[in-house]
Amino acid sequence: MYNLRYTFASQMISRGADIVWVSNMLGHKDVSITFSTYTKFIKEDDEVRIRNIEKMGTIMGTFSE
Repeated sequence: MYNLRYTFASQMISRGADIVWVSNMLGHKDVSITFSTYTKFIKEDDEVRIRNIEKMGTIMGTFSE
């Protein structure tokens, strides 16, 4: 059962699902629990991480305009 839970959470996060939604689905009180528990299973290189961070910055910039 826990393997399915870990797979669900890590796959959703790695595919860009809203971390707050994933955290709520798992029943966590705080998003930091979700981050610390499930993101360690996500493997990606630095180039992919930087691209994802840049995308987040673009999205955040859109909201602040």
